[in-house]
Amino acid sequence: MMHATILVMKLVVIFLMFMCAVCAAATTTAPTSAPFANEPIGHGVVRFAPPPDWDLAKRADNDMSVSYKSPDGSGVLSIAVTPQQDAITDSPKANMAKAIIKGITESLTKDGTELLIKPRVEQDDRFYLKVHDRSKKDGKVADRIQMYRAVGLNLVLVSVVAFTDDESKAKEVHAIGETVLLSARTSRTPKPTIFGKTRVQITAPLDWKEEKHDKPNGLTAIYHDPSDTEQSIVVKSRILPRDAKDDAAKRDAIITQMLDADRSGEPPVKGAKRTEEPDAPADPKTLKTSRAVYKTESNEYQADTRFIAVGDVILSITTISRPGNADALKKTTDLLVETVKAVGK
Repeated sequence: MMHATILVMKLVVIFLMFMCAVCAAATTTAPTSAPFANEPIGHGVVRFAPPPDWDLAKRADNDMSVSYKSPDGSGVLSIAVTPQQDAITDSPKANMAKAIIKGITESLTKDGTELLIKPRVEQDDRFYLKVHDRSKKDGKVADRIQMYRAVGLNLVLVSVVAFTDDESKAKEVHAIGETVLLSARTSRTPKPTIFGKTRVQITAPLDWKEEKHDKPNGLTAIYHDPSDTEQSIVVKSRILPRDAKDDAAKRDAIITQMLDADRSGEPPVKGAKRTEEPDAPADPKTLKTSRAVYKTESNEYQADTRFIAVGDVILSITTISRPGNADALKKTTDLLVETVKAVGK
């Protein structure tokens, strides 16, 4: 009974989050890049087929939700995933429906929105739960369905809104959301790799290709971006002498040696030249950060390095990206860093 109550509360929170996400998506300028098929969500625990030709509006920082907007602005769609500890049963469904209906009604009433169709449950055996409502504000009609489906131990929600008073057109938009939700499937998550000689464990980012080296005091691994072969994450290591583990000055000296080795060594991109070292943003979670710029005849790359201590090893983790992609790749590297653990003695 406790798990059922927790499930209902989680879903109410997700629903209210989607209320905001849908509104934001309706006014967001979409990026120029289109989402690729077989899209991962929730750090890869679920994959789905995005709505064809729709623009990506927003992906949540925690990767648990994604929103899209139709090219003509007549519809918005959001998908979210909530992992569950136990198998999803029908026992909390009635309370969940009541909570969602209450949340919709209170939210729209408070906002001064006219309810044309009060939120109601619609029977559809393809889904765990389906709630439909239609509202009108400032002369604009929003016809929405919220659909939930169990995908393994994950509850997946799709919220799709059609901005039209034409029921047939609304159904066409809703059908797109139904197709997206029906496409959702469980996905294998990456397994950690043990680097026995370096004495660390690292999990590759989802879909990235791992190139394992495991050289103590050298190259540990390179992770290659599946969408751009010249973007990568490079991990190098240096074993800490016993007397340096608790000596900040000696650790700093080792980091300086690692930086010097990067300056004089092979560039991370073939044929590139290191041209400058602008200041890098500080990160309290690291021992040090650095930034370098590399240039080829036709391209420029940004190399952001963070140094961290893992057991008796210092790792340098460098993100190689095109400048316009630096923020996105930083988030990928952040997730990789969270997986790093010490192994062995």
